[in-house]
Amino acid sequence: MRLSNLLQKIIKITCFFGALVLFSCDSIPESSNRLADKLDLYGGSSPNHEVSKPFEFKNNSEGKDIFDLFSNNSGSDIPLLNFPKEANIFEIYKSGEIKSSFADIAGLEKPKESLKDIIKYLKDPADFRRLGAEPPSGVIFYGPPGTGKTAMARALAGEVGKEKEVSFIVASGASFENKYVGVGADNVRKLFELARKNKPAIIFIDEFDAVAGVRSEEKKNAQVVNQLLTELDGFSKEDRNDIFIIAATNLLSSIDPAVIRPGRIDRKIKIGFPDEIARKAILGHYFSLAPAITHAKAQDYVRATRNWSAAEIKAFVNEARIHATIRNAQYVDKNDLNAALKKVQDSRAGR
Repeated sequence: MRLSNLLQKIIKITCFFGALVLFSCDSIPESSNRLADKLDLYGGSSPNHEVSKPFEFKNNSEGKDIFDLFSNNSGSDIPLLNFPKEANIFEIYKSGEIKSSFADIAGLEKPKESLKDIIKYLKDPADFRRLGAEPPSGVIFYGPPGTGKTAMARALAGEVGKEKEVSFIVASGASFENKYVGVGADNVRKLFELARKNKPAIIFIDEFDAVAGVRSEEKKNAQVVNQLLTELDGFSKEDRNDIFIIAATNLLSSIDPAVIRPGRIDRKIKIGFPDEIARKAILGHYFSLAPAITHAKAQDYVRATRNWSAAEIKAFVNEARIHATIRNAQYVDKNDLNAALKKVQDSRAGR
């Protein structure tokens, strides 16, 4: 039965291309109807014979119709001929272009402390190996949305870039999701090729679960994950010194265990909701940004923002500034902050 279905598909495809050839032949000039007139089968043209063009369209619209057919822009439902277009799917920054450091991130002191040895290694890999230490290939940040995982990745690259030239390559998990078989895996190869061409390099992959999620038949992501494993295991000694991977995900359990086992992306750092001390630091940071909020104290809102992410705290302070601007005030006061607090609380509650 399967063989019969396959033969039917082959016949349909053959008929389609046969019809396409017949359509094209209608546009061939009369002087070029014979194959011998169109093709030089003997290695050169006869001195008394002018070789005609293979074929010509009678008008531009016929040529456009065939182009549209192959690019699937004419509404024809032929996925076999609809080839994906190339696009710039990765961002790359040099050291001078990374405008971020740990000083720009308030309230994440524990993750910063956990990254000190990685920063030392990235700045001087040779010294790190002096006593035979095997450096990690990468680190994965995990935790709820809005807690600062992306900001931490940029700050890490910025800290390394202060003392050495390094490329920071940014990719999103969506870059590796594609309805065409093989495109996702090919993009993984391209990412690591780009890193090797721009060594030393730090690769940051956001939404990492879209690239390295647990393999299953439903997800059909095995090819992408396998390619990622191939790249990780294919690191030469030089690559391991000069290429480092930072990944970010909201849920660590969604990542395929093979990707984060020892020897691969094995350093795991949780970035969760800020505690009371961290919230005070984050509020103080956003209160101090120009123009500074001086008619209220950040301390007064530490308890009210319990279990809030850093992104929500930032949104709260920004809403207060918007409220003050709308009422044409000269500064932000407690009334603005209280109105903003209620707005964000209602948003969190789904009201």
